[in-house]
Amino acid sequence: MTGMSATTTTAAVAEPTPAARFLKVLGELDFAELERCLAPDVWFRALLPRKVHESNTAQDAVSTFRAWFQGTGGSRLLEADHHTIAGRQYVRYRFLVRPEWARDQWHVIEQAGFCRVKENRVSRLDIVCTGFFPWRGDGGTVNTNGLLRQYLPKGTDLARHTQAQLNRIARELNTRPRKTLGYRTPADILAETVASTS
Repeated sequence: MTGMSATTTTAAVAEPTPAARFLKVLGELDFAELERCLAPDVWFRALLPRKVHESNTAQDAVSTFRAWFQGTGGSRLLEADHHTIAGRQYVRYRFLVRPEWARDQWHVIEQAGFCRVKENRVSRLDIVCTGFFPWRGDGGTVNTNGLLRQYLPKGTDLARHTQAQLNRIARELNTRPRKTLGYRTPADILAETVASTS
């Protein structure tokens, strides 16, 4: 009897996209892994209430995410999504956090934007931050997405807008008083939060 050899084939397991890895490690608040997910010279731009935050190193970007999501009151990822639009990777996520200025209340932070990839790492990340909104307990938030969609329809490529246009949109949205914030503006709430962490 001649020897028989068995051959086995293994199915190739697809590597997650850099956008998927970014969302996974951000959701786990694994900041060391988040830094490895970003290119060392990542260009990070976030449209925030009253200002635009920019940095060009992975370390600076991770410090920003740490400040946003590693609050004293706790935080957890509610949902995240990613897909490709016109060759760019779109990311969207929502966190539930207890901000320093409202330790007795949960708030939602929503962010969405596009990332570019180079050598299997995120090399550019442009996001829009909708701010802090009180958590209603039923999974909903204040209808800020609807407000934002008046300016930027779903799926809009932020790279097609100038910085001045994005700044104007952010200023208008974040200086608009909200009933759920006691007729205060998201910009006022953010300014108080930043001042309390300085």
